[in-house]
Amino acid sequence: MDGRADEARFQEWQKESRAEAAEGVSAFLERRSPRFTWGA
Repeated sequence: MDGRADEARFQEWQKESRAEAAEGVSAFLERRSPRFTWGA
């Protein structure tokens, strides 16, 4: 193991981070608290 993520895991992290970023921007524009899923 060289400490790098495999391609499938990298793709999953990238997908999740896009969703979280979109929620953060939406919350900011709507002036509400974000509803992030990573804390659930």
